[in-house]
Amino acid sequence: MTVLVGSAAVFTLSTSTFNREMAVTEATLIDAPVRSDARAWGGLRLSEVRFRSIRAADLGILHSFVHHLSPETGYKRLLSPRTPSDDELRRWSAIDPATECALVAVVGPEDQEELIGVARFVVESPGEADFAIVLADAWQGLGLGRELMSRLVDAARLWGLRKVRGDVLATNTGMIALARRSGFAARRSGIVSTLSLDLQRQS
Repeated sequence: MTVLVGSAAVFTLSTSTFNREMAVTEATLIDAPVRSDARAWGGLRLSEVRFRSIRAADLGILHSFVHHLSPETGYKRLLSPRTPSDDELRRWSAIDPATECALVAVVGPEDQEELIGVARFVVESPGEADFAIVLADAWQGLGLGRELMSRLVDAARLWGLRKVRGDVLATNTGMIALARRSGFAARRSGIVSTLSLDLQRQS
């Protein structure tokens, strides 16, 4: 279940606002209780799945995650059959925290973590951001996407964003269904559907 994320961010937060919002966002991503109705994902107890912000040091596990995605999931992620370059993966792990938020779901010992899901948004203009979610194939359909989506929307609201949006293949029914359950509107144009959430209307 994936959505294409946008390119260059153009809006930045002031230093004081950035520090305050990042502190609140970090606490929300890490400390918020799991909300999925599922009792376990992939045979693991919910307590074994950890959520945190992405780090530059996650490049290795991000590389492994991306290169173990099925061709179908990889295509949905980029709307293209290409494989992300090492430079792109480095950019996706070493984000600009003034304009981007990226949340990862990991399992395993802290010194041997396995990345199983990533959700992110990039601020493209004042008050608006593009978002993306991608899950490891084995973890799709188990409630993890709903959990990541909920936490990402909470983070967007804490940043004071008015709207989040993203483009997804119109055939990606799993992602569209997840987004609609989370309050997003879906509008189709050809082979692409645009998903959007008005955070002010939802609050």
